[in-house]
Amino acid sequence: SQTPEQKGKWAVAPLPTWDGRAATGTWGGTSFAVPKGSEHTDAAAEFIEWLTTDPAAMKARLANAEAPSSVLPADPGLQKVAAQEFAAASGNYFANDLYEIAAAQVDTIVTGWTWGPVQGSVNEAFESAVAEGGWTGGFAAAQRAALDALEDRGLKTAG
Repeated sequence: SQTPEQKGKWAVAPLPTWDGRAATGTWGGTSFAVPKGSEHTDAAAEFIEWLTTDPAAMKARLANAEAPSSVLPADPGLQKVAAQEFAAASGNYFANDLYEIAAAQVDTIVTGWTWGPVQGSVNEAFESAVAEGGWTGGFAAAQRAALDALEDRGLKTAG
């Protein structure tokens, strides 16, 4: 974690909505493919199957204590393995079970969700500022980055 002093002080919760109905936007997602013409397609397909269905693969993927991934496996059977491994690798950074909350949100993903045109700039600014000075600076930097990136593209903003 970039903020180890915050361990146990944060929890995950579903986002509130204006009308009270659960709704979530997508964030991420991973796909694996074997390009046409690859030399070892069968071996590559076998590796992808192992990577996405075997508990040992999930443990290996999440075991990096410096930067543990919080990947939510599509396979519900692997979610418990992922939750345990993430908690161990992150030192139980969150005060509640990230995976339990995230898994419950899958069915609330709104179809047709689209991120804004400058989300990459916002993410980069946020992560950089948090690493340098904490969460508050991260939010302010993200807002500045969003406004600057929109205006750089010729879009007018009210902020």
